[in-house]
Amino acid sequence: MEKKVLIQIAVTVIVLVFMLEMFQISGAQRYLNQGGTGPTPVESPTPGGLLFGTAAANATVVSYPDGVIAVSGTGAGADANLSASLSALQREGKVSYFDASGQDSVSAVLAQGANISEIATGLALAFPSYSLSSKAQLSLPLGNLTFQTDAGNVTAPASARIFIYMEPLVPTNASFDVLVGAMVANGTASGFEVQVAEKSGVVPINATVAALSDSWRVNATYPWEARAVNATVLGANLKAKYPNSSVSYRANSYIQVTGLSAEQAALVQNLTYVTFAIGETFYVEDDFANRSRAEADITGIAANASIIFPESQLLANINSPDINESAVSGILGENATVRRVGTLELGRLVEIRGKEFIASPGMTVVGALPLNASIGDDVASVANVTVRGARLISAR
Repeated sequence: MEKKVLIQIAVTVIVLVFMLEMFQISGAQRYLNQGGTGPTPVESPTPGGLLFGTAAANATVVSYPDGVIAVSGTGAGADANLSASLSALQREGKVSYFDASGQDSVSAVLAQGANISEIATGLALAFPSYSLSSKAQLSLPLGNLTFQTDAGNVTAPASARIFIYMEPLVPTNASFDVLVGAMVANGTASGFEVQVAEKSGVVPINATVAALSDSWRVNATYPWEARAVNATVLGANLKAKYPNSSVSYRANSYIQVTGLSAEQAALVQNLTYVTFAIGETFYVEDDFANRSRAEADITGIAANASIIFPESQLLANINSPDINESAVSGILGENATVRRVGTLELGRLVEIRGKEFIASPGMTVVGALPLNASIGDDVASVANVTVRGARLISAR
């Protein structure tokens, strides 16, 4: 049989396996644990004490052993632009062969030594409506994982040779978050099942100003000893200048003290102006603002204690075609900072904490921008993001 026919058969088998795997788990990446069988999740202990548990872990890509990228999506097999891109990669010596005979799938066999994550990233950026998949070998960190089960947490070693189908966007030797499932009993784990995990958090980002609104956000801070702010009066004064405005204020009537022994903490809690304590946080009466007295009292009890008197913060929202920063500061205080609300458009590659993630075209977030920001400016902001593997799933 000719080599080309053999390659076509092999690629077809890989695509069929991938499609079956994706169908079975509704789009999540699933394990291919070599030499083992898939576990059957259970909701309660079996008679033998076997439990199904899950644990969060950080996996590292060891390799993409098959060197095949499956591209899937409506009409992918007939997409002339996709075929042209793969042909160009073929001419560059990065792709040995690709099969576009499927209606909604194309498979590319990479040349030996080709950088699969680099090629996959280029395809993902050029064809955002298609999904990519390759077989990946992963390694889990050495040591134990803590599995959450219906009967509580179980700690067990997680050494295993694990293969999953995933987007080959994570470079070899790079790490990413996964969720590990396993059957656990008597401190051992078996039948590992792994999927790429989603992770969310608020992070700094760089983006381009796409639009500016008539909304403004104001952040005003007040020293601990001057926290007795009449927010009602300030709000009324601000509304007189800007009718479509509102304020919210919370006084931080507490002192943070670290470096106390249990005996010293009890003495601080017994100070006449301290109402109660939670750990190293000592709440004081709202009308107590004598900072020097508090410092003297606490250092008299514990000379080496670290004392923090937190600022209090007032937030204001203003809707107006324009704004006068000096007028706002005159009403809310000299520590008032005014920022304009605008829409930021993310680039296709977004750097988050030193790693690049692929974003969908036109992904935007709403952020508070400097007063002098203009459309087209590149600015730093923060966003609540969700990532999976090397994909930026959402940002807001």
